[in-house]
Amino acid sequence: MAANDTILSSLRQAWDAQPDVPFIPNYGEDSVVWGKKIEMSQYSTYNSLDILEALQSLITSKDTLVLIPSFGGTMVSIPQMAKESLKISATQNSKMESSPIIDGEFVDAFNVLSIRMDHEDPAAALEAREMAEDMVFERTLVKISAGSVKFFVFYFDESVNSLVFLIGNRKVVSFDQTKVRTILNRLKKAQILAEKQDEKSTRSLKEERKELYQVQVLKRRRNLNHLLGLPQNLRIMMAGLHLYLILTCWLLKLCSLKIICLGLTQLCLWFRTLLNLKHSIKLKLKLILF
Repeated sequence: MAANDTILSSLRQAWDAQPDVPFIPNYGEDSVVWGKKIEMSQYSTYNSLDILEALQSLITSKDTLVLIPSFGGTMVSIPQMAKESLKISATQNSKMESSPIIDGEFVDAFNVLSIRMDHEDPAAALEAREMAEDMVFERTLVKISAGSVKFFVFYFDESVNSLVFLIGNRKVVSFDQTKVRTILNRLKKAQILAEKQDEKSTRSLKEERKELYQVQVLKRRRNLNHLLGLPQNLRIMMAGLHLYLILTCWLLKLCSLKIICLGLTQLCLWFRTLLNLKHSIKLKLKLILF
């Protein structure tokens, strides 16, 4: 393995081995994240070029580098910065920084790009903007490696599914442990309250179902009691109606039997008449023949 590769590997291992600490990213709302703080003074024995190479392997995109505070609870990376914010962050050094991000021979080139960002041609303006962003990104890594930027922090942000890097000394991050504890306690209380509300909602739903079942049972019992508690005269009327129906059925049966008997009687008479007629015909035939 080459010497530079060995140094690069040792730097990355040293940064990855740093303990996770809680801090507050200044995104405009109270939140605490856990990440690693890299203080560049601890790596003064390393060559700045080696540090720069290690930084370039760690911070690979300008979309994950944060230079300014933001509002609304989300980070503002270099491509998301307003034009004036980008210019100010690049050309003005904050406290404890020995020089701005854009200085020396890069100032004139950055000023030209800043002017072209207002070009009437949208394509030219966009190209100038992208070149200015790339310059700020690359020069920021150089300033970190040179120790002008004293520290940076990084953590994994689930909202972008990536590591996010915050530059120190620019009010982008706070390590105030009193505020950290206050926020954590408030978040813990809010979580406990939410769990209690969920439990209460679940319990309330069960109680509502139980009350509904009890109401249905009482309603059925009330209907049954209403039927059993009909007035005495109505029950007598119902009994009389029942007796009337029984008698009617009996009379219908009786009438049916009477009709059948009459029919049989008529049939017998008709058959007897036929027999008498037959007998008389025989007598007449005998008289005629003899």
